Amino acid sequence: MSRSRGGHAGALIRRRKRRSPGVAPSKMTPADHKVCRAGDMANQRSRAVGISVECAPCETEWQEIKVGEWLQRKDTVIVTLANWSPSQLVDRFDLRLRFRSGEPRLYGYFPFAFKLAANAPQAEIGEIEAAGQVTELCVEQIAPEWRGRLTLSFMSEQSGVPKSLGIGADERNLALQLDAVLCRRTGSAVLTDGALPGRADLNLDGQQTTVAPIFVVGSGRCGSSVLTWALGQHPNIMPLDETGWLPMTLYGAVAGFRMASAPKQNFPSEYGVDLDQFLQHIGGSFDRLHHAVARSHAQVDFLERLSGRARSFDPSFQRVRTNWSPKRRWADGTPLNTAIMPLLARAFPHAQFVGIIRDPLHVIASYKEFHTVGGPRYSVDEAALTWLEAASMVLRMRETLGARRVLVVDYEELEKPAEAVRRVLRFLGEGNCTSCAKPMQKRINSSNVSEQQRDGIKGALVDKCAEVYAKIRAGASRSSIDWGDNLRLNDDAWLEDLVSRLVKTIS
Repeated sequence: MSRSRGGHAGALIRRRKRRSPGVAPSKMTPADHKVCRAGDMANQRSRAVGISVECAPCETEWQEIKVGEWLQRKDTVIVTLANWSPSQLVDRFDLRLRFRSGEPRLYGYFPFAFKLAANAPQAEIGEIEAAGQVTELCVEQIAPEWRGRLTLSFMSEQSGVPKSLGIGADERNLALQLDAVLCRRTGSAVLTDGALPGRADLNLDGQQTTVAPIFVVGSGRCGSSVLTWALGQHPNIMPLDETGWLPMTLYGAVAGFRMASAPKQNFPSEYGVDLDQFLQHIGGSFDRLHHAVARSHAQVDFLERLSGRARSFDPSFQRVRTNWSPKRRWADGTPLNTAIMPLLARAFPHAQFVGIIRDPLHVIASYKEFHTVGGPRYSVDEAALTWLEAASMVLRMRETLGARRVLVVDYEELEKPAEAVRRVLRFLGEGNCTSCAKPMQKRINSSNVSEQQRDGIKGALVDKCAEVYAKIRAGASRSSIDWGDNLRLNDDAWLEDLVSRLVKTIS
């Protein structure tokens, strides 16, 4: 293993090839792997050291390259594809990187987060919880540079190694050992339409000025709570308890604006403010409120755990997992928000919605027994109508706002937590975080309905729900589905009526 000073990683790779003329890149076999440690790149303020790996990946099997190098805080991993040529520009590659944490004395605290980024649809965020832990991150669909290089940047929040240990020049930034790199060609690939540029960043000084909350919506009894907690394990997303007051607050805001628009008031024309601008100011206030109370609550939780006074603690359900957690976004999983999705979209023009649609028979049965876990009583028809209205609204808003703002998830997808979380986080434009799958491995807030109880549920509205669900799963559009005559949410007449009654009551 050699260290070269004064050059950059790409130059080092070319020099190594000239020193090894007997191995032509096009003739390398999977066994012909090379690993080297690049020298520090020229930079007066900081050093960035890269690990260079050469391999010849195939399309069907993972090729494993042993590495065994310590990564530092702002390191890079450069994989050079030996059998790659510019004619393969449409090809993409998957990488799996296997990491190992060291001895306890090397670290200032656990857990800590680390991130891998590349020319790929999604960054990957991992979490180390103990010494000697082995973990893998998978970065999918990486587009190589024209030289056939896959460059992954590594960054970690951990920087607590004592200088007195004398491990190396950058020992205070020592974080993880890279044990192995596994590479596989995936061939031509089309990126997911809903994929957005990644927002996840380990830049402690970074600021996010855009208000971009996440609303997990659905009928209720559909998994919105557990998915909200799952997203809340992400370092950039704060989970909120259900905000049942938000719908009425926005109803009141619309009613107040209408009262301010009366001829004698004339607020909108006097100040040049329309309803959308008015609601966005309200939304900004909500955002500041949520951040303030959520961070305060999370700090109380953290202090209670440190003092040993916490009543209960489940490591899979944490508001803040690591010392570094920017939490610039928040996720709200209140089912009542489903009915006000149009208002939320106007108050938060950058908000994204994840709508869960679950088998209606399971939802209706769960609603019917909801009172046994502290919820209200529902009849079969009330539960069925609630499911229909929620499903109709989710599909309506997906058609109105588009696939970049509304994602529809079938509840059955949640049975594969890692895949479901990856899909949702990719839609949200956040790096995939391995810790987010942990809450979904547990059942919370369940009505504990038996299969016999579900089979006993009958009725015309139940049959209508089953019919609609089958069409949704088949990919039918909202306008092509017969929803029946009982929905309140097919248009906005119900909102007009509600606002009118509020204005009449207040005035």
